[in-house]
Amino acid sequence: VVARTIEGENDGGNGWTSLRRLALRKSGCTNNGAQSLGGALIRQGYKNLNAKYPIRLRWLDLASNNIGDAGVTELALASFHLSLTRLYLMSNRIGVSGASALASLFLHNDAATLKRLDLAHNGIGDEGCAALLSPGVSSSFSFSHGASKNLKVLLLGFNSISSEGVKDAGEHLRSLQIEHLDLSCNALKREGFKCIVENWKFDQGNLAKLKSLNLACNDIGGGATVRDALSLLAAQIEKGSELELLNLRGNDLDEVAAEGLADLLLVDECDSRGLEQLNVGYNKIYDAGAYEVFESLSENVTLFGLDLQRNEITDESGESLERAMTENTACEQCDVRSNMFSENMVKELNEMFQDKVNARWQLEPPKKREIQRHTYHSRREKEKR
Repeated sequence: VVARTIEGENDGGNGWTSLRRLALRKSGCTNNGAQSLGGALIRQGYKNLNAKYPIRLRWLDLASNNIGDAGVTELALASFHLSLTRLYLMSNRIGVSGASALASLFLHNDAATLKRLDLAHNGIGDEGCAALLSPGVSSSFSFSHGASKNLKVLLLGFNSISSEGVKDAGEHLRSLQIEHLDLSCNALKREGFKCIVENWKFDQGNLAKLKSLNLACNDIGGGATVRDALSLLAAQIEKGSELELLNLRGNDLDEVAAEGLADLLLVDECDSRGLEQLNVGYNKIYDAGAYEVFESLSENVTLFGLDLQRNEITDESGESLERAMTENTACEQCDVRSNMFSENMVKELNEMFQDKVNARWQLEPPKKREIQRHTYHSRREKEKR
């Protein structure tokens, strides 16, 4: 029905020339529907000089459907007759060949206009990830070349990606201009995390401009290997990485890995660089790891949000937490909910820091509060004015 309307067969035969955003989420769209829609967009895209009802679609949302490789390939081809900036394909059935088509048309193409691509919950696996992110990808589309200059957000969570899928991605990522990359809930494990930090080199090329990296729930684990990788990441931030947000939630990081977290918080102020948000909730850093993190937090000048939920931290770390939040002048929110603090410690933290330290259990109703957030960089700009 949508395809026929675009072609002018419905709605009085006028097409949808004014359509800029099309949302068909959870519409039951299959490969056949996606191919019909893609064909209509190819024929009526405003860049097609023969379009009878030229359409200037910018956002296309087809999340939570049943679209496979054939359908997504036709949709990708339609982009050359449009100026798509956002494409949502979360929770479909896209595989390796579909990922390869998207890579050729959106990532390995310097004429692509797409700014945001959501491929979460598709199961593209290592081969699909390599097609998207690795250099020298083979393509059936002869007109694709170079690297996208516009893609800023790439979401690849829940795709069964392991270290094999990311090990060679650094070279191409350094030529792209992605600012937000989500690889959460995959199967990177310790080896994948090590590959990402060592091989990608966050202080080089355009990868230095990456603002946020989400690696939550990847079973990274702890130990010296993870500690050293975190310390290396800290060194890369000092050298040139502009990384501001790092999410390592739910990865079984331990007290040894926490030493590397401490290094991340001790990055010297280098041309206004340094993490602004760090999420290490739902790990296993315990009191020994919490001590390392809190000692570093006391000297940190860039972080304004720290999440340490559910790390089995006890009153033993209470004094170091109080000292850190007293000496730190930047952090606006330290979330230590659902740890093992006593009722007295929770009360003491609340009295000392009010909303800056949240030590409640999650089952308690949240307190209403209004807070105007300022990042380290926005504070610097305000001080200059």
